[in-house]
Formats: sequence, C-alpha cells, structure tokens
Amino acid sequence: MEKSETGKIENLGIPQRHQNQSPQGKKFGEFGINNIPLGTSDRRVLSSTIESLLSKDTNLTLITTCFFRDVLLTDFPPETFIQESSLCLSLLQVVKETWENPMVNYVAFQALMRLAKALRINIGFLDSPEFYQPIVSSSQNLSHLSSRSKDEDYSNNRSFSPSGTRAASTEYFLNNFFQLLTGLSRNLTYKPTNIQLWFLLETYSSLLQSYVAVHINYNTKSIHLSLEEVLLDISQCFLRNQEHVNPCIVATVMSSLLSCFDSESHDTVLTTDIRKTIWGLASNLKLLHTSYSFIRNHFIEKAIPFEQDLKRALDVNTNNFSVERFRSGSWWKLDMINDQQTSREAGNVTSDPTELISNILISIQRSTGHEQVIEAIDRLWENLLPLVFNKNQSLNIDSVLISLEAPWRESLYRFISVEPTSTDDEDLLARVLDITSFLLRSMKNPEKFYEWIVPLVTEKNAALLRVMHQQLATQLASSATAANTYLSTLSRSIFDFYYVMLHEVSISDQLGEFFNTCADILKLLYETDFPSTAIITPVLNSMVNLISLNIILEKLKEAQTVSLSLLEIVSSSIAVLCERTSVGSYRNRGGIHYGGLVLANLTNLLKDDPTVSSIWIGYCVPVIPLLWSIESYIIKASALQMCVNITSTEKGTYSLASALESPTLLWRYAYTRMTDSQEISIVRQNAAKVILNLMNFWDQMKRAMGTELEIPRLKLLEELSSMLTNVCWELKISDQTGPNNQIHQSIGSGGDANNSSPSDVMFVTPNVLSVCSRMIVKLLFGIDQREELFTANASLFRELCVVLSRVLGSYHAHISVENQDLQPEIWTSLTNTLQALITIVNLDKTLCLILIADRQNLTTMTTYFNFIPWKGTNNTSDSTTEFLYALWRNIFVLLSAVTSSSGHNFEDLERLVWSQRTIIFAKLIEWLDIRTLAVYRKSAIEFISTFLRVTHERQENDNQSRHFLCQLWTEPDETYGIAICKKLLGFLNNSLESDEQTYVLYCLNHLCLLSTSGKVYALNHQTVKKLVKSLQELGVKSADMMCNNRKNTKYVEQIKWILVLLTTFFCDSKEAKDEAILTNFADAIHTIFKFIKSLPDQTLLHKLIDCLINFTAEFPEGSQTLTLTTGLVGVVSRKVSTPNSLYVEMLGIFQSELDIIQRNPSLNFRTIELLNSFVNNTSCSVECRNILVKGKLLNFITRFHVTEIRKWSIKYPQLKLLFIKTLVQLTIYSDIQLSLSKIPDSIGILLSLSENEPMPLSLYSLQILRNLSFHNGNRPRLLHESRYLPTLASRLTWSDNTEEIECIGVALWAITANSEKGKVAVKRTGCSTAIVNSIKRLEMKEHCLAPGEATLASNLVNVINLLQKVSSIQNSCNSISTENVSV
Repeated sequence: MEKSETGKIENLGIPQRHQNQSPQGKKFGEFGINNIPLGTSDRRVLSSTIESLLSKDTNLTLITTCFFRDVLLTDFPPETFIQESSLCLSLLQVVKETWENPMVNYVAFQALMRLAKALRINIGFLDSPEFYQPIVSSSQNLSHLSSRSKDEDYSNNRSFSPSGTRAASTEYFLNNFFQLLTGLSRNLTYKPTNIQLWFLLETYSSLLQSYVAVHINYNTKSIHLSLEEVLLDISQCFLRNQEHVNPCIVATVMSSLLSCFDSESHDTVLTTDIRKTIWGLASNLKLLHTSYSFIRNHFIEKAIPFEQDLKRALDVNTNNFSVERFRSGSWWKLDMINDQQTSREAGNVTSDPTELISNILISIQRSTGHEQVIEAIDRLWENLLPLVFNKNQSLNIDSVLISLEAPWRESLYRFISVEPTSTDDEDLLARVLDITSFLLRSMKNPEKFYEWIVPLVTEKNAALLRVMHQQLATQLASSATAANTYLSTLSRSIFDFYYVMLHEVSISDQLGEFFNTCADILKLLYETDFPSTAIITPVLNSMVNLISLNIILEKLKEAQTVSLSLLEIVSSSIAVLCERTSVGSYRNRGGIHYGGLVLANLTNLLKDDPTVSSIWIGYCVPVIPLLWSIESYIIKASALQMCVNITSTEKGTYSLASALESPTLLWRYAYTRMTDSQEISIVRQNAAKVILNLMNFWDQMKRAMGTELEIPRLKLLEELSSMLTNVCWELKISDQTGPNNQIHQSIGSGGDANNSSPSDVMFVTPNVLSVCSRMIVKLLFGIDQREELFTANASLFRELCVVLSRVLGSYHAHISVENQDLQPEIWTSLTNTLQALITIVNLDKTLCLILIADRQNLTTMTTYFNFIPWKGTNNTSDSTTEFLYALWRNIFVLLSAVTSSSGHNFEDLERLVWSQRTIIFAKLIEWLDIRTLAVYRKSAIEFISTFLRVTHERQENDNQSRHFLCQLWTEPDETYGIAICKKLLGFLNNSLESDEQTYVLYCLNHLCLLSTSGKVYALNHQTVKKLVKSLQELGVKSADMMCNNRKNTKYVEQIKWILVLLTTFFCDSKEAKDEAILTNFADAIHTIFKFIKSLPDQTLLHKLIDCLINFTAEFPEGSQTLTLTTGLVGVVSRKVSTPNSLYVEMLGIFQSELDIIQRNPSLNFRTIELLNSFVNNTSCSVECRNILVKGKLLNFITRFHVTEIRKWSIKYPQLKLLFIKTLVQLTIYSDIQLSLSKIPDSIGILLSLSENEPMPLSLYSLQILRNLSFHNGNRPRLLHESRYLPTLASRLTWSDNTEEIECIGVALWAITANSEKGKVAVKRTGCSTAIVNSIKRLEMKEHCLAPGEATLASNLVNVINLLQKVSSIQNSCNSISTENVSV
C-alpha cells in the first residue's frame, strides 16, 4: 500500500515529507516587521531617486517626487522607505525648503501622506493572521543604530544612503522611523508655522502609536529616549513661538506622542521644557479651555501618568498641587478669566471651531485669486487637524462640518464643476479635491456632503471625468519619456477623490460613468502598448473596486463582450508589465498586483455563466504562470484565486489543466503552496481551494486527458493532519502574543511539537482550516472501511480524529461569557471541521470512544450553542446566521453519532450531557419547533431520539425514570421530560412531512418509556386520540394503494412507530385504553390490517400484535371491541360480534402460522409467540372465547399425538411448550375446559405429555388436567380415561416437586369433592396410599428445612394441608362404603 501511494505522489511531483517531521523554513514567534530584501536594480532606482530629490532643479525634483508618489509607493512595500530612510528624509527636505513652484512642496507632502496611509494599511496586514509572514531574526546587533545628533545638519542627506548590509529588523525599523519623526520635529523649530510639517508630524506620531498598540517587539528604553527627543523639539518650538503656533495642534501632536510611552515603565524622566509645555497647554491657554476643551481633556488624560514629574517641575506653589485639581483645571480659572477679558477687549478674536471654519469658507468664496484660495485651504488644514486626529473627542467632527453644509457647497462647488483652463487652475483643483477627500474620509456620516457632491462628479459628461480623461489621454500621447513615469498632480488627486467614493456603499450605484472612463483609458493604454506604468496602476486599482459593485457587475453580465474585452486588455497589461520586470525586482509589482485582482474578479463573474465560451480561459492561462513566478504573496494569492474560479467548473478545470505545460503542474504548484509553512494564510487558503476543486473533477479530468494519475489520499491526509495541529483563532496576531512578545501555541500537538519552543510553532487560520476540513471530507468519502487501505492505516485516522477534536476544543480559550459574538469565517471553519470529524467517526465507530474520553474538547463543542448571531443581524434568513445554524446542526449530528456508538462508555457521555444540560437542552427546545427550518430541527430530533433510545436500552431493566428527565425545567412545575414532550407533540399536530413525523414518534416513544411525567402529559393532551386518527388516515391511504395495485412502503415506518407509541401508552394505563375505545381504535387497526398482512416482512405485523397485547392486557372491554369490527373503511363498529372481525383475522393468522411452522421450521417463530400472548390476554372476554371455541385453534393439540411426532421438525419442542402453556391460561375458563375435553384424544395426549416430557412441560400438562377436572361435565370423561387416575397416583408417589404434588392434589380434590364415583375411583387406583406416602415425605422435608427458608416451609404446609383434606375426603368415602355393605 505504501509503495502504491508513494508512486502516486511521485507521479504528481509532490515532495516527500514524513508526517511527524517539523515544517522546515522560516519560523515565527517574535511579532515584528520583516526585512525587505532589495536587489541591485531596486537599490539603483532608489539611489537615483534620492539624488534627484536632493538636486536643486525644481522641475527634476517635482518629477521625481511625483515618480515616488505614483510609482515607487505602489511597487515597493511601504516599509522599504522606512528601512531605507534616506528617501523619506530627502522628501522631508523637499517639504521644508522653499521652491519656485509651490507644487513641489505640496507633492512631497502628498507623497509622505500617502506613505503614512500605506504603512497604516500594512499594520493591519502585519497584525492579520491571513497576511502574517514569519519574521526572519537577525543575528546582527542593531543597538548601535541610533537617531542623529540634535546638532546634525539635515540639509545633507547623502550620508543616509541605502545600505545593503543592514538587516531591517523591528528595532532598526523603529530607529529609522524616529529619524523621520526627529527630522519633522527639528524642521518645525525652523519653520513653526508650516502646517504641512505639523500635519505630517501628527500623522506619523499617530502611526507610531498604532505600531506600539500591536505590541511589536521593541526596546522600551530606546523608544522612550527617542520620544523625549521629539517632545523636546516640539516643546522648544512651542515655547519660542507661542504667538505663532496653534496650541490645539501642539496638544494633539503631544497627545499622540505621550500615548506611545509605556505607562508601567519607570525610566521616563521628562525634561523641564517638556513639563513646562505640558503645564502650559493644560492650564494657561484660553483656546483649550473654551471651544477646544475636548482636546485639552484628551491631552490631560494622556499626561496623567506623568503627574508626579509635573508636580516636581511646577514653577508655581507646589504645595497647592493635587491630581484632582490638575484634572479639573480649577487652578487656572483666574488665568482663564483674564484671558477671556482680553479676548472681549480685542473684540475680533474667535476660538469656536465652527465659526473659524465658517470664516475660512467665506474667505474662499470671496477670494479673487489663486494665492488667496490656497492660503485659505492651508488655514483650513490647520483647523481641521485637531478635529480629525483627536481620538477621544467629545465634539463630533460631523456636527461641525455638517452644520456648515451650505458654506461647503458654495465654497467648493465652483472649483469642482468647472474644467480648469490653466496650470494654476489645475493645481488649485488638486488642492480642493485633496481636502474634500480628506473630509469625506474623516467623517463618519458624510451623506449630507454626498447629496451635492455625487451628482456633480458622477453624471454623464461630468467636468471632473472629462478632465481626468483629457489629462491621461494627453499624457499617453506625449512623446516625452518622463511623462510616462508619473501622474500629474491633478490626475493623482482625481483618482484619490474617486477612490474615497468607491468605498461608500450608499453611492456605489452611481459610479457607472467613472467605470466607463476607466475602461476607455484602459483601451487607450492597450492601443499604445501600455507605455505608462504610472497610469496603469491607479486605473487597475480603481477597476478592482469598481468590478465589485453591484451596478457594474450587472452591466458586465449583460454585456459579455465588455467583460471579455476587459479581460483581454488586463491580461495583456500583466504580460507587458512582467516582461518589463527583472527577476527579484519590485518594479511594476503594483500594476501586476491590481491586474491580478481584476482578473480574479472577472473570472469569478464569468465562471458561472454557461453562455460564455471558454475563450476567456485562454486569456488567463498565459498570465497565470507569470504571476506564479513573482515572489509576492499578494500576487500569488490573486493568481491562485483565478485558478480557484476557473477550476470551479468541470469545463474550466479541463481547459486550465490541458493548457498548462503539464497536466499535473497546477496540482504540484497548489500542493507546494498549501504545505509551505512560509506562505501566508491567504495563499495557502487559495491553494487548498484549487486542490479541492481538482479533486471534485479528478475522475472527469483523467478520462478526458487519458491519464492514470491517482490522488495520493493517505499522503494528503498526513499533510493535512500535520497542518491543522495549530490554529490561530484570534482576529489579530497581537491578541495572541504572550508576555515575551511570542505567539503562543493554540492547541497541543503530539510528537516533537511538545519539545518545541513557542517560536517554532506554525499556525493556520480559520479560513485555511475550513478549506482543509472540506478536503478531508472529500478524501474520506473515497475510503471504504472494509478496504485494506483503511485498516492498515487506522492509526492515521485515529490521529486525524484527535487533531480535529483538539482543533474544535482549542477555541474554548478564545471565547468569553460576556462576548461570544463570532465572525462568519469562524462559524464556517468550525462547521466544516465538525463535518470532517463526523465523516471520520462514521467511517470508524470506535473513534467515538476517543471523543468521549476527551471530555474537555467535547464539552467545549457543546458550549458553541451559546454563540450569538453576528452583530447587526438577528434574521435567520441571513447568510451569516445560516452559517451559525449550520454549526449548531453539525454539533447535534456529532452528538448523535457519538451517542449511538458510545457502547459501555455511554455513562460518561450521559454525565457530560447532564453537566451541559442548560446549554444543550436550551438549544434543543428552541429547535424542536415547527417554525425552525426542517434541516435544523431534524438534527435536533435525531439527537434526542438517539440519546433517549440508548438511555432506554441501558436502563430498560430499571423501573425508575431517568433523573435528568425528572428535573425541573425553566418553567414552573415542568420537567425536562414535559418540555421535550410538549415540543414533540407540536410536530404531530403541525408537521406535514412523513419522515419527520416518524422521527418524532420514535423519539416520543423512548421519552415516554423514560419519563413518567412526559407520558402523563402526552396522555392528558389526547395524544392517543391523535394517533388513532392518524392510523385511520393511513388506513384509507393504504386501502387506496392496494385497490390500485400499487406497492408502496412509504407509510410503513410511520405506522410502525404509531403502533409502538400506542403500545407504550397502553402499558399500565387504563385511561389510554378507554380513550382508544372512544376513538374506535379497533376499527382503525382493522382498516390497516390487510395492508400490514400483505407486507412480506412481518416486523410491522409483530408491532401490531404487540400493540394489541398491551391493549387487551387485563382489559376485557378492549378485547370485546376486537370482535365488533368489520374492516370496512367508513363503517363504525357494531354492537355484536361479526364473522369477519379483527379477532377472527388474528386467529386465522395464528392458525396459518402454526401450519406454516410445521412445514417450514426455518421461519420466524416470533409471530406465534406474540399470538399466544394475544390469545391469552383476550381469553378474559366471553365474546373472544366464543369465537375461539368455534374455531380450530384448540384442535391443534392433536398434533402432539405420538403418531404425529414424526412429522415434526426441530421446532416441535419449542412450539409444544408454548402451546401447552397457552392452554394452561385458556383452561381457566369453563367453556374452554369443556371444549378442550371434547377434542378426541386430548386427555390422553395431556397424560402422555405429563408422563414422558420433562419439566416444565409435564407440569403444564398436569395443570391443564387439573383445570379440566373443575368442570362437572369433564368428570365422566376423566374417570372414563383408564390412564388418568393411575398416572396421577404414580406421579404423586414418586414426585418430589411441590408444584406437581400440589397440582395433583387439587385435581384429586376436584374429582372426589361431591362425587361418590370419583371417591370410589380414586380409592380403587391406590391414590389414598400415594397421598399418605406423599404427606410423610413432605413432613420429613419440612423438618429438614433451615430456619431462613420460611417461604418454602409455608408452601410445604399448604400442600400438606391440601393432601390431608383430600385424604379426609377418602376416609369419608370408606365409612360410606362400609355402611352400604352392612345394609
């Protein structure tokens, strides 16, 4: 088996790896920032960019800055420019300096802001398990890397050239990051009024706060020293330029920097200037105490950890200082009054943010030149900064901006609605669009702004769209090489503006014209052979978002030619960009990445459309290997997503596999990516999806290609078992870091993993787990338990079962009672993992014992019933809630499987269920409702029915009800049994599905067997009446089927469990039997009797007889109703017995079964046993006995004659014992006694049986003879039988059996009492002597009894008394005989 499997793997090119071998390659543990490796060509590009930025040529600097903004930032990872900090510092130098063209400063400012935005986005990737990459630890000590000296001149940045020898570890990254912060703060000391520098400083300070918040591994002391250096620069800037610097901005920036300090660290000592600045901002500035008090409150909140330092450094009387006064600001009231008085005296100063912004907007309206507008926009940036960047603001920015809706529209409308006519107009429009985009991003509810902006920019022939098309078309038509390396500032601003709108759901249906414009530009690029990378990237980026909009999707579905044309253009652009990219270079990666995403979205759109030809696959096939060859995880992910979409259909799978170089190339690549622990989770997830799709169409692909490759099931299961040993359940990596900034192990693993350090641990995400679980299900479906493959690798399946169980139990540590709100991907992964576990358990039932033994994990699975739907949705029809319902359903299915195979471990499982009763039964009661979807309530019914069945099987000899069903439910005076019974009865009344009603009947039967309270509740709610009515309806349906000669067993199971449930109700319940009589139960049974009798299988007949046995037990009224039925549909019972009654039918079956069993002894004997019990029960009814006497059943005794023995087979002793025992019961009644004695040779047969058969048959024969002797009409027949009295005398003489002696004594008493002939006959046969001898033996036996055998002694005394009484009767017979002789 191993050889064959190995051969399969070699054929597919899958690398061999032992199951227990640890994954090789990069390992994670420290949560930090990876080094960005740079090739020679990339370093050359960065070096030339720095040289161009440091030149004093205005045009060259502007072009280079645009190149960085539009090309480098999209191609390179943003961390590259912190790692190679010279480039950022050069850009900072450009922002600081004064240029002839002010757009140079503005574009540099734009570039640094876009860099900060890209870094912030990457923090989310860095902290996301889906995009996490293992960090490569550096052996170099980077502690010598520190910030520049305070006095170092930043005008010469050439000394900060990129170095190819330094590893960009987290510490090095932060050191370089502080170089940028220090450069900003240092430049502010020279240009304190430059709002762009303040804006950048706040942006990067906030970014640093985000890095610290995700708990990256850093040196706290080094960070604090660098922070103090930046704070000192800000403090000196503020103290020297208080009259020129906005204190709100200073407070906002310092709040962000103070938030980066570790409050638990004791090595922070603030300088005097910093303390004075904090004190001044907290107490002496009127602007912070009035309209911007929310900024002051936030600032004080961040400064509180440094209160003691502030107390020591105060220049005022420190004796009056207190924390409460510092927080409340009570000591600055006098200063504030003076400040307010000064403000009133000035008369023209305002500090209200709404009024300030309103005045700026009015000045924009009244401005007559570009410089005035630009100056007003700069002041607008200055006033917006504290509003936007303040984290704990009590004043909502939306309330400030929306209240100025009219001024905003009047101020900006004229710029956006009119096409620019000059370069200055274009620059001004770019600034207006940038600040508008910033506002829309900053507001939480920008709907009011969109009301006037959207129609202006999205309508057909909108000015902004025309400008965008014109700008890009002109640039493409230019012959200048430099024109293709960057975007114009206006084009860049237009793309950013529409990019903000693309993320607003409320207006997504109005962006059709923007899509048309982007499509036109793509067409122009295609026609000119894609000359400009700077244009391709933003257009493709916009297309990625546009294609995900519903309006665009509908448009593409309707116009297939547009989709195919777009697919061809994008595929060509990727091919061109890949040709222009050298191996290992980051060049053009931005355009390739966005192009791959566009193709992924388009293939997802086209895959399910059967009307589209497969030509679109031909466009994708040449591109896929190109994307595979690029060492970029995001590009690999998009390429694999394309493969997932293509292989989702059989046609696509065959087309893609046949178009590649080798049919197995796709499998090998996907397999390698999935099993490579160095890959990010999103790549592994898509690779697993590709493998799953290939498995779905593997057989069809083999037939189409004529190959004999087989799926390596065992090897793949080994890999999956190894992959799933650790799961990262957290949504953020930072949530999983331990005290040493190392990612802890989510679940335990066997083998070598126990000896591994936390840094050796690899993990998979829930999304990867979900796909792998589906893959396991697919693999297991191809393995048969009876095959040698399964038995030979049983250890693998046991290990896989343990891994899946631990994965499901590992989430226990990540949920809390307060918040159990999960994301849909968590639900899906848990659901699919449960499905895989259910599949493997169904293959090998013994694995259930492992699950029961692993009590903790199984208990954790039951706690998943406590999960609540995702935030914002309570509708069960929502797809997100359906995921959660599917999870709960699989838990019930797993519990059902474990329960049915628990065996002797059921008691452990029962204790687990009982310990979790508040969770399990709460969900069970909730789902046992007709309003729940059928697929979900079926799983609940299956579980409770299985659980109750196994419980009943284990406790069927226990007469007491199960404890958990007797416990009180949440409702008063209501037990668990009643609560479940109430829900089950609801299904009987409302469910229309036959299968579901069958399950409910099955469940209700076991419930009533275990729960007395549940049974009483069901009886009190007329359940018997409903069941009988159901039988009547089924009888009509079955009669109709038989009339039409249709063989349909659809209703067999339902009839079966109705009968079983009625049997349970009739047991020890006269009320149920009375209710059955009132609802014509016998007629309902007779209606379906013909249908049941026609079935080849007698199981249903047995259930019917069993039901009648319980119905007639000690209930003559019920037996009588069986003789009054007619079997006709719609005809009620009569008042007299009918010749075709149900009882007659039953006796006919009894007679026929006796005949059949004699001829064919191999048949089932169960029917005769049940009919014997039925006849015994019904014999208490006179009407039944009359029918019995008139029938031939009693004549069956003649079959036991010695001459008939040769005709019997092996069933003879068993049948003989059963029939004779029945006659014992029947001969209690006088009419049966007389009828049996009239049968020829019946007495002789009974005597032969008493003489020749062993116990207990000989005893039963004597008991029948005893019963016959009670009838006066039988005495002559008995006395006439020559063997009768001698046989009794012989048995009495030699028998030591007390029961036989008692039986013979009673028979002699019945013969002799009040019968002279009987006395004389007994005397003649020597019975008197036998009686005397028997009395002596019994008396001797009584004397030998031990003191503890009181019961046996009492029986002996009773028998002795009986014999003495019979003896006294004989003595009276002797005296009478003597008198007669003397006379």
